Amino acid sequence: MRPSRCPRSGPRSPRDDGQIGTSLRRTGALHDVECRDRTAKTLKLQVSEVLQPRYRFDRASDVAKMLRPGGSLYLADGHPAALVLDDAVAASDGTPGFYTPYFSGDPVIYCESEDYIVGETTFKNAITHTWIHPLGEIVTGLIEAGMRLDWLHEHDAVPWRMFRVLVREAQGLYRWPGKPWLPLAFSLSATRL
Repeated sequence: MRPSRCPRSGPRSPRDDGQIGTSLRRTGALHDVECRDRTAKTLKLQVSEVLQPRYRFDRASDVAKMLRPGGSLYLADGHPAALVLDDAVAASDGTPGFYTPYFSGDPVIYCESEDYIVGETTFKNAITHTWIHPLGEIVTGLIEAGMRLDWLHEHDAVPWRMFRVLVREAQGLYRWPGKPWLPLAFSLSATRL
């Protein structure tokens, strides 16, 4: 089964400045997003936790509905190109191997009995189904939902040890050893029109 590569930074909470974050509950359903009202000024999400279902990133329209016109979305997550790799199929040199196709559309199924936010919490039903959303699908879904892409960045570092081979630097981020072989994370900002 596939080991977890999820960040352990914990959930963000609603703040008084009109920003909301995800509750990061295990269901991956959009109704788990906490907010005081459905007209947030800023929405901070992690796509792997909130926008799981495969159907062409249709949940982007739900995200847009949570923002007032002119409101912005900040989205950060592991890069979908990196999510096709896994330590479970590592090469002899320790480099993570290919685990699932980028454009598959099939769920990635793995078993994880502990909650990655609260490590001492265990689950009776430990099987998780998740999907890789290609970057173009994410961006197109947001645009089709009536949002304008303000910027998109790809990152060669992540704040959690996504793969065993990654090296932790003084700033606490994990990077590929030697060369930045492919992006490990992405972030974007989009504005509701």
